[in-house]
Amino acid sequence: LACKCRKSVLSYEYILMFDEVSLKKKLTYDKSRDRIFGYSDIDPKSIADSALVFMIKGVRLKKAQPLGYFLTAGPAKAHFIEQTIRSTIEKLANIGVKIIATVCDQGSNNLMALKTMGVHSDNPCFQIGNNGIVSIIDPPHLIKSTRNCLSNKSNSIQFEEEKCPRWEDIEYVYSRSCNDNFRMCPKLTEGHINVKNKLKVKLASQVLSRSVGTAIRYLYLSGELSSDDTSKFVLKFDDIFDSVNGHELYSTKTLKSAITSQSPHLTFFLDSISWLKTISISRNGKNVTKKFKFVEGWIQTLTGFSKLWTRSNDPVLFTRTFNQDCLENFFGKLRQKTGMGGLLTPQSFIAAFEQLSFQNAVSISDEGNCEEDGTEIMLPAHQILDICLKDKTYLERVEEVEEPPSDKTGQVSKIPKM
Repeated sequence: LACKCRKSVLSYEYILMFDEVSLKKKLTYDKSRDRIFGYSDIDPKSIADSALVFMIKGVRLKKAQPLGYFLTAGPAKAHFIEQTIRSTIEKLANIGVKIIATVCDQGSNNLMALKTMGVHSDNPCFQIGNNGIVSIIDPPHLIKSTRNCLSNKSNSIQFEEEKCPRWEDIEYVYSRSCNDNFRMCPKLTEGHINVKNKLKVKLASQVLSRSVGTAIRYLYLSGELSSDDTSKFVLKFDDIFDSVNGHELYSTKTLKSAITSQSPHLTFFLDSISWLKTISISRNGKNVTKKFKFVEGWIQTLTGFSKLWTRSNDPVLFTRTFNQDCLENFFGKLRQKTGMGGLLTPQSFIAAFEQLSFQNAVSISDEGNCEEDGTEIMLPAHQILDICLKDKTYLERVEEVEEPPSDKTGQVSKIPKM
């Protein structure tokens, strides 16, 4: 990666993504390497059941590169994530890779790590050296969390003090649409209403969409529904999701266009943050708003995009770039590579990771949970070979590598992957 950056004429900015993937606990002995696979990299006495993966992605370049992984027993601890974020960004800066943002989901360990670094919803930034970095919560995860909260009928959501959206209104729209010759919401299916696959982003975004919101409003105006509160809630989140999903310079939906000096995004972000702060959630008469992190997550993300635009020297900012689709697609490709429908074992994960880290494309089939984003690997295998053969300093560094130390059991210790 350092060789690639040295040969690049332009200085590019990147996003650092990190996420965990579940593994099946299994110890495997590799006779050819004389190595046992399956122990945690952090606690060698424990058997790994997940892997924490780090990847960088270009802000303007459609390029990404998996950086490394750590096998862990259970979710990685917050302090370990924090330390790894810091050291990774510092090491990348040393080779000319400038990180301007991080993207992750709202796992409790991720949130605690970011909080330790000074990140909060109203100021989603942290400092490493002279670099100010913005923390974005993955928008696809946020739209799914929003849908999950609304679809749970034990929850009572209020916004703007007295307005109460109801999942029953969406169920009615679906039922009404199924019985009409002309379907108001043709994309709605049973899978959207009785949510079993909570990981599919499109099942959430198609429920919280303009077509559904408009249909609810129509049924309210025609007297079939008693309130249009659900319509207002759905339409607002449709706009919010559009605003963080811009991938074209111009779109028929204005907020789904790129951020420019002429676009309404900054004003919309400010208005939406104020609106989000009116949301409260209760259950059995008890206020449980703090238990649902999606509201704070949206505030943090919209504030983060405002910060990114203010700091940017570019004439446009494509908001869809700042999500984890690339990493999620990589996870999907890992599973496909092994030919297993279930969980990866540590050994199959490592083998697939090492191979896929140097393949050209990061794409998956239609079975994935998110959209294919067309991102390619920065360092295809043929380029690495070409760089290594031409770069004399690489050969010099290879000669300096020492034999990895052995532990007390006589096994060769694992070489750090970061």
